[in-house]
Amino acid sequence: MTESGGGEHACAQSDVGDGIVTHNYVQARIINTLRYDKPELDWHQRTGTNHLHFQMEDRYCDQLSSTEMQDIELRYRVKTDANAQSTCYSYGYDDATECAIDLGPVYIGNHVDSRAYRIIHSRDSIYDNDGTEWKRRHMVSHETGHALGLMDPIYNTYTGRYEPCTDRSVMHTPYPYCPGNYAYRYPSDWDRDTVWELINKP
Repeated sequence: MTESGGGEHACAQSDVGDGIVTHNYVQARIINTLRYDKPELDWHQRTGTNHLHFQMEDRYCDQLSSTEMQDIELRYRVKTDANAQSTCYSYGYDDATECAIDLGPVYIGNHVDSRAYRIIHSRDSIYDNDGTEWKRRHMVSHETGHALGLMDPIYNTYTGRYEPCTDRSVMHTPYPYCPGNYAYRYPSDWDRDTVWELINKP
């Protein structure tokens, strides 16, 4: 969960190990997805009292000290497909190549303000020179939604369907949750409003 002021401090790095998906490449693609590429559709809000504000560290995550990491809410690590799947599986996510992992509380000053998440995804989901740019955008937005407190639809054993399924949430993807829903690639007003309610609930 985010801090009450709506500020999101993030770091990112590449564990892919090649000369293409570098630390700088990853940092730019993630922060651009969160606040620059689609200003009318992304998570970052520039006006109004209720807003989320994303800031990406210039240095990658492993360059930050343990003290500096205490102020980081969102920790993005890009891995190869196989390594991302292995990591997600170790945390209980079967067959996933991207997942949001709760790392525990973040301390701002002397109190807990938020939960830190490491967001892991595959090279294919971030590498946008192979026609999968929309996958990267959706994956970053969806997993960031988890880090901000949103959940996937839940399987209802009585109906045999995932519920709820709407066309108004980046969390309600057509596979495996909501077949036929194609308005899911960017966070919606409903997503942002729900996050803000979670941030400010008593």
